[in-house]
Amino acid sequence: MRRLGLIALALLVLAGCSEAPGSPPESSREAASGPLRTIARAPVPARTSHVAAWTGEEMVVWGGQGALEKSADPEETPRMYARLLTDGAAYDPKADKWRLIAAGPLTGRTAQNVVWTGSLLLIWGGDAQRKKLKDGAAYDPATDTWTALPDAPAARSGAQTAWTGTEALFVGGSGSSPEGGVAYNPATRTWRALPAAPVHSYDWALSTWTGKELLLFTEMSASTGVMGAAYDPVRDTWRKIPKGPVAAGSASGVVWAGDRAVFFSTSPERLDGGRTHPWPHPLDPGGFYLPEGDRWERMPLAPSETAGYGTPMPVGRKVVQWGGTGDAAVYDLDEARWQKVSLPETPWRESPSLIWSGTEVIAWGGDSCPATAKCLGLNPVVDGVAWNPGRS
Repeated sequence: MRRLGLIALALLVLAGCSEAPGSPPESSREAASGPLRTIARAPVPARTSHVAAWTGEEMVVWGGQGALEKSADPEETPRMYARLLTDGAAYDPKADKWRLIAAGPLTGRTAQNVVWTGSLLLIWGGDAQRKKLKDGAAYDPATDTWTALPDAPAARSGAQTAWTGTEALFVGGSGSSPEGGVAYNPATRTWRALPAAPVHSYDWALSTWTGKELLLFTEMSASTGVMGAAYDPVRDTWRKIPKGPVAAGSASGVVWAGDRAVFFSTSPERLDGGRTHPWPHPLDPGGFYLPEGDRWERMPLAPSETAGYGTPMPVGRKVVQWGGTGDAAVYDLDEARWQKVSLPETPWRESPSLIWSGTEVIAWGGDSCPATAKCLGLNPVVDGVAWNPGRS
């Protein structure tokens, strides 16, 4: 997928680490009256492409890629590798403290599939050494313990995921059959194959869970409009969604806002596909899909100065977007109004994990090299920042 590294989902776990003698404070809780703060330093190495989930009390992070290091194999041509990590930690934003979590049974990987069930963090599949994985494990933050999952019927990485209340759904991504994806039931510790979706993921897909259906959206190209399908786990059936007038490749994410799926984009321009693609043009960069009525609605274009970085998140009847650096964007669904939120400068971070704690967007990790820059290699960011929209 071009920009997601994942949802994520965003698609989306007690002792804190102490500071070294004489070191400066590593958090800015004392500046909590402002909208932005630097959180306490984690007791694990800096990383990117890691798991991050909100448990209701803690942000749990696990795995990912660390800084580049030289190959230790004497028979290989010397080259640099991003180290795959297998440790993790949990951050309590109220106390501004971290704790190490227990070591798990999983090997290092990237593009792992992640679901939070309300009590367990499920990590399954992913990529490692050019191989698709089908093993997984469940982490219980209440007991700080891991349990290995039974092997799935197929390997998969980078899937779209959802929790239905009884099953974890894994659809799309890259891997072997079954084509439609798989579902895992933690109570019975069983897997089942899903029927094939009526749309293909190609190299781009977004999804959101409505409470009843998994909405899966994909496209053939940015100028042909978005295609989609909805999966009902009770009936175990898919239905096709009408093609939408949204240049979905320009969307930074899709979120469920109670009655609609919001394709969020801060782009101020519509896309004209020209003569090559006959779909009615111009296409909108964002928009709304409403399952009630099976219809699409337009979303007002963002002002040209609106910030455009990060994963969108639903906050009440608003959708906020902030990537851990730069300014933020807010869209009010009831007032159909955009707002640019100016924030203090923070060090650049590319593709950090982003979670909503109920009061703050917490950005942690990521790469310090912007996507458009020429850097020598992976250089993960060691710290994290939190933004409280209520104080902006």
